[in-house]
Amino acid sequence: MLQKSARRRRLFTSLGTLFWLAVVSGGLLQEIGAADKTDEIVSQWLEIADAVLARHIDPPTRQEMLKTAIQAVYRLAKQDTPPGLATDVSQLASDDELHAFLRKTLIALMAEDRITSNKVHDVGIHGLLAKVAGAQGLIPLGEFHVQQKLRDNRYVGIGIQLGMTGEYPTMIQVFPRGPAWQAGGRGGEQMVTIDGIDAKGMPLARVVQLLRGQEGKPTTVVVRRPGSEQTQPLNMVRGVVPFDTVLGTDRDEDENWRYKIEDDPRIAYLKIESFRGSTPSELRRIAGQLHADDCRALVLDLRGTQPGEMRYVVMIADSLLGKGVIGHVLGVHGRQQFDSTGDQLFPEWPMAVLVDRQTAGQAEWIAAALKDSRRATLLGMPTAGQGAIMEPVELPNGIGGVRLNTGILLRRGGRPIAVTGQFVIEQPGKNLRLARDAEGKFLLAPDVQRKGILPDREVAAGQIEEAVKLLQGKLRATTTAMR
Repeated sequence: MLQKSARRRRLFTSLGTLFWLAVVSGGLLQEIGAADKTDEIVSQWLEIADAVLARHIDPPTRQEMLKTAIQAVYRLAKQDTPPGLATDVSQLASDDELHAFLRKTLIALMAEDRITSNKVHDVGIHGLLAKVAGAQGLIPLGEFHVQQKLRDNRYVGIGIQLGMTGEYPTMIQVFPRGPAWQAGGRGGEQMVTIDGIDAKGMPLARVVQLLRGQEGKPTTVVVRRPGSEQTQPLNMVRGVVPFDTVLGTDRDEDENWRYKIEDDPRIAYLKIESFRGSTPSELRRIAGQLHADDCRALVLDLRGTQPGEMRYVVMIADSLLGKGVIGHVLGVHGRQQFDSTGDQLFPEWPMAVLVDRQTAGQAEWIAAALKDSRRATLLGMPTAGQGAIMEPVELPNGIGGVRLNTGILLRRGGRPIAVTGQFVIEQPGKNLRLARDAEGKFLLAPDVQRKGILPDREVAAGQIEEAVKLLQGKLRATTTAMR
């Protein structure tokens, strides 16, 4: 990619003359800086388009993406898009031709309408990604790296959730075992100063900027309770904040999760809040604790579970299922099957899985695998029917990142979970492919008309209570059979 970018820049250096453009106010302006900026903008647009083409499950063409980018800049300049633009762009086959056309168009627009290169850069990327199904805008590089640390559960900070109370930034929540918690900070305390800087009226973005830093670097925040004049300094060292991704029924006095159902300690309750790098090890640690506590059945809550990297999802599914097929993923390199090893964390335990319309994507995939293998009983409401993998993709040359649809989730038998955005599967025999009509629009194959995963027992309210009753019945049946 770097070589391609360098080749593009050499090409337009060899084209020779920088553009000398007439300005409507009269006179002649030598737009050397604008031309240089335009080269950079166009190169970045092409690099983003290349990344989409390489990773998206069914991307638009490069010409389609760049056409919408140019259209967005025309709107920025408050000019009508030339009627032949779509045809002109579609006929440009090579990167060199695209680059030359885009560069010439942008320089002319920037000269005539005095729009800044930064604005053109941002608006163009937004327009380019608007053509990409599921894309959610460009993520700045720094924020992308923060999000990656959160996905791996390796976020470095002081361990708080920020908000505002009156004129002061406030620690709405202080996460157990984080630096702020260990320093004595508690939820609801206002931040008066941060490393000696008055925090009154400070925007939250500035607060975040001050609190972020390298692991091991100290910081001091002076806090006070709302309505109190007494302050307290919190002397902290920034470190990895351990966010719990597997939750229980409630916390004890030491802020540790309780997992056993109070009315029946034979039954455990686990809610997977998100799929992160630490989730498989959290599950394994908790399973050891539950076995030691003589638990014998499990309520697994997948309502509202947040997505994560597919490798972690597969590890979690593997730990819950017996040996066999988990499911499949249809991606840019074809169809991939994922199998479980049978190394279960809760072998022979009856299991009830809670699902609803907030159970989406990868959580649906696991729920479907547990249902299809008859490993668990699903209770609740039909799931969301969002069977796509939304994956963060880092863009080249420090541009940042973008979330893309990189795959479609299929059940163990090969059927798709659901229609996902524009993506629909047809399955003639064993050959999976995206189905379109004559106009290029995606079709819905007859065998996937129903969206989402249907629970074995539909329960609109009181799902946990119903799950406990179900498991109690299964435990009684097991005890009776053993006599």
